[in-house]
Amino acid sequence: MGTGLDVLLTTTGDDRFGVTIDGKAFPSLTLSGAAKTTRYTLASNLAAGEHDVTIVKLTEHMVGTAQFSGFVPAGGKLLATRAPVRRRLEFIGDSITAGYGDQGVGPNCHFAPRRRTQRSPTPPSRPRP
Repeated sequence: MGTGLDVLLTTTGDDRFGVTIDGKAFPSLTLSGAAKTTRYTLASNLAAGEHDVTIVKLTEHMVGTAQFSGFVPAGGKLLATRAPVRRRLEFIGDSITAGYGDQGVGPNCHFAPRRRTQRSPTPPSRPRP
């Protein structure tokens, strides 16, 4: 991948995204309804070489929709993806499944996108074959 990574995203609301690179959590990405595709920096000054990247939308659908348009590497190039995983778990649910309120001040907190955790379930890194 290289030494840095940007992402191209379009969002209609105040979305937050959790970012994990090589198993390490990076600061969450907070976007405010740019109704056009915008380039955001996820990381810079990474060690040269291959990196595993995971982006997870932390906000619920009613906050806004998001469209992923690709990665833009710095100081390198995108590599071909690995073979798909044979088994996968999918969680379907509501705000409880999404972790709403886990950063609120108490059980009666009002809705706000920032009360959604960055520690959302992310797929574990898989070693390259």
